[in-house]
Amino acid sequence: MIAVVVIIFVAVLLLIVSSIVIVPADTAYIVERLGTFHAVYREGYHFTTPFLDKIVAKISLAKQDLVLDREMTVSADGTQLRYSVFVAFRVIDPEKSHYSVTGIRMSLSQLTRSTANSIIGHLPAGEASDSLVALGKTTKKALSAAVEQWGLLIEDISFSELYQI
Repeated sequence: MIAVVVIIFVAVLLLIVSSIVIVPADTAYIVERLGTFHAVYREGYHFTTPFLDKIVAKISLAKQDLVLDREMTVSADGTQLRYSVFVAFRVIDPEKSHYSVTGIRMSLSQLTRSTANSIIGHLPAGEASDSLVALGKTTKKALSAAVEQWGLLIEDISFSELYQI
C-alpha cells in the first residue's frame, strides 16, 4: 500500500516539475495548446499544462547579423557592380516572426538582395559608388516597411563596398 502511494506521489511530483519552463534572457518560446497558438513565454519562469501545451519554437530576441558578400547587380547606365552589405536586425514580435515567414534569415537575405539591386539599379554607377551611407539609409527605409509584418526590426544596414567589375 505504501509503495503505491509513493509511486503516485513521485508521478505527481514529476508531472509538476515537468510543467515548469525556464526561459533564458533574450529568448522567447512560442507555446501551442492543442495545436493552436496559446502564448509567447518571455524570459523567466512559466507553467505549462501537461499533455496540452507544447513549445513549438525558441526564438532569439538578441541582435542578429546578416552579411551578403560580393553580390552582383547592374546600375542604371548598364555597368556591372559588386557590393557587400551588412544587416543588423532583431525579432520584436516572436509570434509574427514564427507564423508569418519560414526561414527568417533566408527570407531577409533574399529581400535585402532584391531591394539593394532595385535601388542600385536606378542609379548611375558613379552616383551609387559615391554615397554608400545614403544607399544604406534608403535600403533600410525600404526594408523596414517590408519586414515589419514579419515581426522584425532592422537596426542597421551598411554597404561596406561597391565597385565595378
